[in-house]
Amino acid sequence: MTDGAAPLDDAAARDLARELVALAPYDSLAVDGIDLAPALEQVIFAALRAGQLRSWSAAATCARVAGAVLGGLLPDSQIPVRDLLVILLSGVHHQVFAPVMAALARVAPSSSVGFVRLSRAARDPGLADIPRADRHMRRRFVPALVRLARQRSDLQAAFRTTWETRLGATLGQSLAAHASDALVRLGIEAVRLDSVLQLARPRVVAVYDEINAYARLLPIVARRHGALSLDLPHAEVANPHAVAGVSYDWMAVFGRRASGVLQAGGVSADRIVEVGAARFDALLRQSGATPDSPRRIVMAAQYQTGAMTGEVRAAILRIAVAAAGAVQPAIVQIRPHPVESPRAWSAIASTTPVPEGVQLRIEDAELHELLPGAFALLTGWSNSVFEAVIAGVPAISAHVIPGNPPVSFAAEGIALQATSGEEAAAVATRLTDTAARERVTSSARERLEPHLGPIDGHAADRTAALINRLLELAPGSGSPHG
Repeated sequence: MTDGAAPLDDAAARDLARELVALAPYDSLAVDGIDLAPALEQVIFAALRAGQLRSWSAAATCARVAGAVLGGLLPDSQIPVRDLLVILLSGVHHQVFAPVMAALARVAPSSSVGFVRLSRAARDPGLADIPRADRHMRRRFVPALVRLARQRSDLQAAFRTTWETRLGATLGQSLAAHASDALVRLGIEAVRLDSVLQLARPRVVAVYDEINAYARLLPIVARRHGALSLDLPHAEVANPHAVAGVSYDWMAVFGRRASGVLQAGGVSADRIVEVGAARFDALLRQSGATPDSPRRIVMAAQYQTGAMTGEVRAAILRIAVAAAGAVQPAIVQIRPHPVESPRAWSAIASTTPVPEGVQLRIEDAELHELLPGAFALLTGWSNSVFEAVIAGVPAISAHVIPGNPPVSFAAEGIALQATSGEEAAAVATRLTDTAARERVTSSARERLEPHLGPIDGHAADRTAALINRLLELAPGSGSPHG
């Protein structure tokens, strides 16, 4: 069931989520002593800002718990004891960590590193050799999960009674259903994390996540096992309200802009370390390739959520096609978001008019493989503009939502902006001039440092040095719990 509610702005959503969790029966917001309240606040925050509330039947909740229990009985590779455990929530995180892994082998060759996969990564066939957290849930947690599932109706009633006064009957009831169901799901993920840490006994646990519920669960579970928690950067943190309440022991960020956002969100400066973007190091070494012929415009797609609707995605593709039409013969290469299948773009691509001299392709290759030799990158407001500039490729931000302020990257001069196909065509035509193109890329790179830190090819080394320092600070091994 989906209940529509008027979306709140980020600040209002955070304040209300915090208030509602504070009003909830606190003793119920835990499983086996693991505090679920911070993660529940994040779930409520996300629902309020999106205006989307979902819940499932009691039978579906029981089936989810039963599935989690049975999943823990399925065979899987063993989880050995490791000094550093990297939690993978997406397959792309394994790729992002690869240069850090190589650097860590140089600075800390005796330290052992392990991986475990959760969330989308658990279903990624490309990570089949990496253990799945859902296959290792300890049996001692089964009674606690069963109790949580049985209490769901009581929790929903308690939430509704408490929240209706604040929200009104309709929204209070919908949010109570959403939160009580979410609490069971959070309980399952919490005990999966706890089971994994019990087996791996890491000194440091690292993950790429600062805005989702896992970012609230992992630090709590890590402390329960005597391990230090570290958030690694996969994109630039941009929203202080989304990170409010995060409690990692340490947070690595690209540059000083992200550091400022974290501090505005309540993270103390002494927990933040600027390391740069390790995944861009190799791209920097490929920078400056001459544009291919025919010209290639790489469209870096964004995941469909929030303001990035299906209609907005289609409009951005039309702008990319218009840019290509101005400099044809040309190819528009659609690179789907890393967590979506190329099939997600088949319908949009098949209904997009393409002028003569332009080819439209959906690519499965990584963005880093597509950028060298590209004529331009076009996106909405994604961090892919950073990668383009580092690769020496001009970036174009498509601004297609009326009434919204200019895309920040365009306002700062990191990307060019196009609000229509005509503007995109004019921008593309301008970029055919070699001197103009070089001025655009040179100016953009100068403006990147506040976002990415030093662009020197050594971000992976700095990240590895931070991890090594934490391994030296941490106890000899994670303290087993229970």
